[in-house]
Amino acid sequence: MNRQNAISVMNERGKKHVPFVFLIDYPMNECMVLSSSEAFRNGILFNFNGYKNYYNHSPGSKTFISSLQPVSYDRYLEAFRYVQKELNMGNSYLVNLTFPTQIELNGSLEDVFHYSKAIYKLLYKNEFVVFSPESFVRITGGKIFTNPMKGTINEEIPGARERILGDPKERAEHATIVDLLRNDLSRFSKQVRVDRFR
Repeated sequence: MNRQNAISVMNERGKKHVPFVFLIDYPMNECMVLSSSEAFRNGILFNFNGYKNYYNHSPGSKTFISSLQPVSYDRYLEAFRYVQKELNMGNSYLVNLTFPTQIELNGSLEDVFHYSKAIYKLLYKNEFVVFSPESFVRITGGKIFTNPMKGTINEEIPGARERILGDPKERAEHATIVDLLRNDLSRFSKQVRVDRFR
């Protein structure tokens, strides 16, 4: 369905307190708004912090990447320099520089989905799988909460927590995303504040 129809369906289901999952492609041309069972029938599995549309499933052996073809260093450097130029010109102040990376697995995407211990995860028709450790937005008692996360580190590294919290780059990234979300929420909310930083 198109974006306007999707918004109407989401608003209608929201008014009736009917749970739904929605997916929107990047250009925002194709949208899906589905109940849990509709998503399951369409080959879409999800688990959002324990709210899921499938029965427990144990994956077989651990799925891992058998080959990886990242972008070339020259291509990355070209893109990195472009981003730096645009940042320095003031055209943006936050950019996630990413590239598609072709991989081969020794199993299926469904195996990857079931093996993952991510708090938020979704499998789309065995075409792609997504994961996140963070709840982007939560609405409770008439209040909107967001708890953004930035930065990653292997938790098995000695002093991992202190290292990531003490890293100036990670702190700057986190401050930027907190500021962005605070500004976004201020467009339609009152009394927006940061109760707990990092």
